[in-house]
Amino acid sequence: MHARLSAAGVSDAAREAQLALACAGVGVAVWAAMAALGAIWCAPALAGVDVALVALAQVPLLALGFVGAAYGYLLWSLGATGDLAHAAGNMCSMVLTFLGGTWVSQATMGAAITAVARLTPIWWVVHAFGDVFSASGTTGELVGSVMAQTGLVLLFAAAIAVAGAAIARTRARR
Repeated sequence: MHARLSAAGVSDAAREAQLALACAGVGVAVWAAMAALGAIWCAPALAGVDVALVALAQVPLLALGFVGAAYGYLLWSLGATGDLAHAAGNMCSMVLTFLGGTWVSQATMGAAITAVARLTPIWWVVHAFGDVFSASGTTGELVGSVMAQTGLVLLFAAAIAVAGAAIARTRARR
């Protein structure tokens, strides 16, 4: 596949940019689908909840979608096949959901696991959710906190995407 793409009349940089944008588009599409399904599924529970809080809760989820898109781009850059990418995505998501406190509350995790969890994007998404879910209304302080934590998640996405671009560039030189 890479050999055929290299023979095309498109520069490596343009092709990699198009691939990165395609991955980002998939991340946004998955986020939008999950947001819509969540709104439909949780509609009774969301009745009476401030719409601004619901929208604010979606911001860190969108950033997490970009982390997944960047991870997909990294796997593509590594030359992963569909089955390998699927397996790697499942394993990574299971580890991240554990560290994020989905299976075991973060409050009951040991200090070593908590230290590792803080080095993952899911830690910051969960804490942004905690801020939103404990709020009774939208304030500037709340928005600032959620945006700061979302910014950290976006930095994870950028770091993963840059690693993917570096690997793609190295592979293209071979």
